[in-house]
Amino acid sequence: MLDGGPTEVAKTSSDIIAGRTFKSEPYDVTTPSGRKLTLWDTVGLDEGPTGRVTALAAMKNIRVLTLQLAASKGLSLIIYVVRGSLVGSIIKNYLLFKAFCDDKVPFVLVVTGLDGEPDRAGWWTRNEKYFHQAGIHSDGHACIVATKDDYNGEAYAESVRDVFELIKTTSSQDPWKVDNKNWFIQTVINVVAILLASSKPSERSKVLYRGLIENDVEEDEAKAAVKIYKLKLKSARAGGRK
Repeated sequence: MLDGGPTEVAKTSSDIIAGRTFKSEPYDVTTPSGRKLTLWDTVGLDEGPTGRVTALAAMKNIRVLTLQLAASKGLSLIIYVVRGSLVGSIIKNYLLFKAFCDDKVPFVLVVTGLDGEPDRAGWWTRNEKYFHQAGIHSDGHACIVATKDDYNGEAYAESVRDVFELIKTTSSQDPWKVDNKNWFIQTVINVVAILLASSKPSERSKVLYRGLIENDVEEDEAKAAVKIYKLKLKSARAGGRK
């Protein structure tokens, strides 16, 4: 869509990252103003070609993405592409992507599945509260027609303009970037409780350690990361008792 084709928007960048499709693919795009972007198209961090994956597989996904982005110029925006209905996986991946960038990168929503909606702006006015009630907050949004056919050319063109304008007004001018190994370790510490929400803390610690070791983190660094996770957990518990 943003590269001039009829395909659905599901992209990210360094400059930008967006959720929907794991493997992660870069696309070079030029905006109407002439700005060049690299958009990284990826699925949710806990997804694979056949659906949901284990926490360990999700950690491998995270490792791949941190390596790719660490080799780029950095991350200026996360574009989270969702359909117009809230489900648990949308909420979970929102939390994962926010944790991935340590909540330091602008985050926007692009809502698809609205091709038959005559008033997309009105749809957001009616439904914004449900996103907020689910704990999903963004720095901006666009409600779009994501695929072009013989009948919706004008709405599709308007949607392309809306997404480019969203990128223009919300992207950070100073891309956020972390050393690839530190980025990976920091991210999995942040997300282990999300990936294993129903597990006991002791089980989360074991999976965290194993996931780090399986992704080429040295044993002493993995042990230090588990220690940091336990301290964060202890601090969160203490805060909850206040």
